[in-house]
Amino acid sequence: MRVLYTLCLLAALATTASAQITVADGGGLWSDPATWSTNSVPTETDDVVIDSSVTLDIADAVARNVTIRGVGQGDGGSDAEGLLRTNRGFAENLAVGLTVFGDFRLVGGDAQFLPLSNAEDGVNFGDIFHRLTVHGDIENAGGLIDMRRGSSGVNASFIDLVFAGDEDSMITLGEYDNDNNQLFRVTVAKTNGASIILGSDIQTDNNSQAQLTLESGYIDTGDFKVVVTSNNSQVVVGGSPASYVIGELARGLPKGTVTTQQNRFYPVGDAAAYRPATVYVTERTSDDQVFGVRVVPGDADTGSSVFEGGLMDVSPVRSFAFTSYEFDTLEDVVIDAVEISYGLDDQIADGSTDFVVATSTDDRATWVNSDGLNPDDSDHTTSVTAAPTAIKTMLLDATDWTFEIGFDQSTLEYIYETNYAAVGTTGQFGTAGESRPEVGAFALSAYPNPPTGAATLTFELAEAG
Repeated sequence: MRVLYTLCLLAALATTASAQITVADGGGLWSDPATWSTNSVPTETDDVVIDSSVTLDIADAVARNVTIRGVGQGDGGSDAEGLLRTNRGFAENLAVGLTVFGDFRLVGGDAQFLPLSNAEDGVNFGDIFHRLTVHGDIENAGGLIDMRRGSSGVNASFIDLVFAGDEDSMITLGEYDNDNNQLFRVTVAKTNGASIILGSDIQTDNNSQAQLTLESGYIDTGDFKVVVTSNNSQVVVGGSPASYVIGELARGLPKGTVTTQQNRFYPVGDAAAYRPATVYVTERTSDDQVFGVRVVPGDADTGSSVFEGGLMDVSPVRSFAFTSYEFDTLEDVVIDAVEISYGLDDQIADGSTDFVVATSTDDRATWVNSDGLNPDDSDHTTSVTAAPTAIKTMLLDATDWTFEIGFDQSTLEYIYETNYAAVGTTGQFGTAGESRPEVGAFALSAYPNPPTGAATLTFELAEAG
């Protein structure tokens, strides 16, 4: 009897552990039991469906899944006006927060998620930062997501987005503008090596307080990109082998009339390794512009690439793509220099001066030797003891590294230029720790190394014979 009783109890728990909670007529405050159809505040096991107005007014609100329903999504197909908003932040009610342990979705027109501006009756309360923490997926299917309302420093109200949990999540938003799909401070805090997978581009607000913070876990962009719009140099925080962008990160470049060189750091990599990059710029656009860097896995040699400037080969592991995108201006972007990085898996010999940065301005058909420098512009000797190790180009040819943005009238789409960089060598790639023998020794080498079948052997002699 005890065994049977235990099984029945478990079955009862399984069927009553979660519930769907809707909003009672008229909506109300999240913390008020009368706001909800069950006359109780949602718990972390409840699926919440919002089809009228709910104001988030507490710091520790929770739910399992949250769906905000808009036009055509109500019961029987009727119109719904789902609105979830954060309260203002007066002294009695500071930052509020919601943790969703499953998925967060907006479905249908008029579904909205936004903060109230931090002002009331003509009184401004200053900036306030609220929080949305999501463990599962985020999707905006026709609704409105706006993580900033009001004027910074006066009455602005922001919602920080935190990705948490130990499983992969997907985020899919619509097209970005100043009123929709506008993220603000985004923090990646996944555990267990989990990733955020993009189903669309995602973009932060053009505000110096907006940030992308990489604590743990990854953003896997696929064919899309993360755009951190602000031109402030501090808006990308973190980056390490435990947390980086797998794919493409675009960020704002310096603007204005100042003519001193600045750089922008890109904590990017591919699925195999963290390989950050840096771009250096002096000439600036008059208005905001974003510039992207993507790590491209695979052999940088297309199979028919031509090598110039003493290059013998380019990385068999990965290359880096650099692209300028339209934002508030379509002005040309001029890049002074680029800095990429390498590690043990890049097959680079330690202590060698043979390795340089190869660049291509014709879709990798031709690779040229753009020199190998340290970030301080001194000559580079390879080191894999503290990888990833940075290696920089010389000053690039402005004719080749000026990025123009075109427009195709037939497709009504922008046309972007992309240049490439990769680690190149005037010697050969091989196992890290190897170095080329001095001329006068036999200098025997094999390709591929290690051989898997037929191999090409090369050697040097002190004199003909």
